[in-house]
Amino acid sequence: MSILSGKVETLAAGETVWQTADNTTELITGTQVRTSADAHAVITFFDGSTAALDPGTDVEVAESDFVNALSAHIVLNQYSGETWNNVIGTGTEQPYYAVQTPLVTLVAQGTSFSSQVGAAGATNLAVSAGTVTRDR
Repeated sequence: MSILSGKVETLAAGETVWQTADNTTELITGTQVRTSADAHAVITFFDGSTAALDPGTDVEVAESDFVNALSAHIVLNQYSGETWNNVIGTGTEQPYYAVQTPLVTLVAQGTSFSSQVGAAGATNLAVSAGTVTRDR
């Protein structure tokens, strides 16, 4: 994770106390990340896909692993705020990258898109390149 500005905190799975993050913080599956009102951060996944977090964003790295040697499986739970996702998708293997919000799951490959979660889980989607499908 890279912190571009402001305060960013993490909450490891099973923990109850948020910790201040820095540029050396590594995220493992189940870790939640939240940005303060003036913070920007970027999560870079092992396959090169990224999720940029705007101020006031709360996400969880729900899944992050390889299905096989060539295909990534990444799921980001987004509870609030806005993320800008750049999803890598190359080769013959089909990676799976999903952003789950309270109301919808957005699935992408080789795509750039933003998702914004507001009150009561209302989700706005803007696709700048590629295609995003709705899973529910």
